[in-house]
Formats: sequence, structure tokens, C-alpha cells
Amino acid sequence: FANLGTLPDHNHFLLQATGLLEQQPELCARLVELFRRPTLQVKGRALLLDLLAGTGTPEAQVALVQALSSREAAGEARYDMLLSRLSLVSHPTSDTVRFAERTYASTQGALRVASTYTLGSTAGALYRQEKSPEAWAAVQRLAEDLRASKAPEEQAHFLMALGNAGVVE
Repeated sequence: FANLGTLPDHNHFLLQATGLLEQQPELCARLVELFRRPTLQVKGRALLLDLLAGTGTPEAQVALVQALSSREAAGEARYDMLLSRLSLVSHPTSDTVRFAERTYASTQGALRVASTYTLGSTAGALYRQEKSPEAWAAVQRLAEDLRASKAPEEQAHFLMALGNAGVVE
């Protein structure tokens, strides 16, 4: 199904597959192998990332970051769409937030926009769950970048990213 990027019963498949990955976390690394296949199309890559993000375990997040860090991911014209899958992780680890921060710090254009939203949602989720000082610093960086921005469109992206963070403070 990953080769096609479509499933006969998408929601049912996702529930079963994420359940299997939770029960057998070693399978997450195998999805990275599938992700790296040169014949896999972007829809298939997105599906694999959805599975890992939906699973959300620390092992799944390691695999998710590995896949997004791969040469194959970086070579995708729609890398911004792939990166946005990281926002779907409901309980991000510190390592996942660090990856989002590194991506945010090193990108521009459409990828910068995607990384802004991704950093907001991952850092915000980690902060809301654990009151992590590191996650708080990442949210604060977005707020500081908003204050420094002079471009209305860029300001709108920062505001939406802070909305993704969902941090009352």
C-alpha cells in the first residue's frame, strides 16, 4: 500500500498498523527502510510518516526523525508536506522537539513555514505535558521571532505556530 500511497480502508488500516507498531516497536525501523526505497512515491512516504506519527512511541519518533533526516526525504520536492507530519505526534519527546528546532533554524521559504508550524506544535505539546524548560524556550523563540518580524505574512505564520503550541502563557 505504501507504494500506491492509498489504502482500501484508510482509518481501519491506520488503527491496526499503529497498534502493531506499538506492540512491536522494533518494526518502526523497518518503516524507515521502506521510506528510503528509491521507487517509493511521495504519497507512500507520507503514509509511512503518518503511521509513525500516529504510533507516537519514542521508538516511532526516532524512526520518524530518521526518515525525515534521510537523503530521500531531503530530495523530495514536497519535503515541507512530509515535515508537517511531525506535527501529528501527540506526545513528542525532547529529541523530536530538538529535531524540529534544528529544522526551523536551518530552513527558508515554504520549508521554513512548515518548520515554524511543526516547532510550535511539538514544542507546545511537550511543554503542556512536562513543563519542559527546553520546550518553553522553543515556544519563546517563536514569540521572539514574531516580535522581530516586520512582514505581515511572516507574522501570520508565527501567530499560527504559536496557536499550534497551545500554551496559555
